Amino acid sequence: MSLPSALENGSIELDISAARFLAQASQFSYKPPHIAQQLYFILGAKRVCSIERLNHFAYAVCFPKFIVIAFRGTEKDYEDILTDLDFELVRYLDQKDSYVHKGFYKAAKLLNAEIGNLVKQEDWCNRPIYFTGHSLGGALAQLCALKSEDYYYQIPAVYSYGAPRIGNQNMADLISYQIIHFRFVNGADIVPALPLYSMGYQHAQTHEVYFSRHGELWKDPNWFKRSYDQLMDSARGFVLDGFKIKLPVRRFTRHRISEYRDRIKAALNG
Repeated sequence: MSLPSALENGSIELDISAARFLAQASQFSYKPPHIAQQLYFILGAKRVCSIERLNHFAYAVCFPKFIVIAFRGTEKDYEDILTDLDFELVRYLDQKDSYVHKGFYKAAKLLNAEIGNLVKQEDWCNRPIYFTGHSLGGALAQLCALKSEDYYYQIPAVYSYGAPRIGNQNMADLISYQIIHFRFVNGADIVPALPLYSMGYQHAQTHEVYFSRHGELWKDPNWFKRSYDQLMDSARGFVLDGFKIKLPVRRFTRHRISEYRDRIKAALNG
C-alpha cells in the first residue's frame, strides 16, 4: 500500500485513500508490539513506538513525512471493559457546561501526557500528526486531539471508525469547534449509538461518513435517511444472521474494523 499523498501533505480534507490507510493502521493497533511493528513497517513506517498506561494502548508510527497515532479499541480485558462501562458524565477541565464520559476521559489523560512527551522527545512537532482509532480507540483519539496544543503539536484531522459518543451537547460542540474529525459509521453498527442519547450523550457535528446497508458511501446523511437504513440493515440481519439464536447479530458484526476497512476499500475501488 503506497503512502497517501493527503497525509504526506498534511491535508485537512476528507480523503478516502487516507481513510483506508488509517483504518489499516487502526486494525494493526490490536496486535501485540512484535507483530504490529512488522505490519507498520510493511505500510512504510520508519519507526514504531508503543504507548501503554494501565492497559490502555496506542502506537506512535513514524512515516517519512507524517506521524500516525493509532489508539487501540476495546479488547476482552477488564480494564477496557471497565473503561467502557464507566459512563458517568463528569466535567471536562474548567469547561462549565461540558461533560464527558468518565472512563474515556480517564484513559485519555493517562495516554495524552505520554504522547506529548514522546512527540517532543522525538522532535516530531514539525510533521503532521494524524490521530485514528476504532471503537474505544476512536473516542480516545478525539479526546487526546483536544489537548494537542498543550504539547505544541498540530493535528490536521482525526479519523475514527465505529466510535461511541463521548459527552454531552456542549462537549460535542467543543470537539466540533476545535478538531477536524471524520467519523466513519458502518450501517447498523451498534457502538456509534452508545451511550444513549437519553443518557445525555451527543455526537459532535463533525463530518460523518456513513456506509449504507448496500455499501454506498454517504457524506453527512440526514437523520431520517440514516435511521431508515439502519433499521432495514438490522431487520435483514436479524432474519439472515440471527434467526436461529434470536439476536441482532448484524449490529455487532458491522462493528468489526475489518468491515470498515473492506468497505472503504470497495468505495475507493468503485
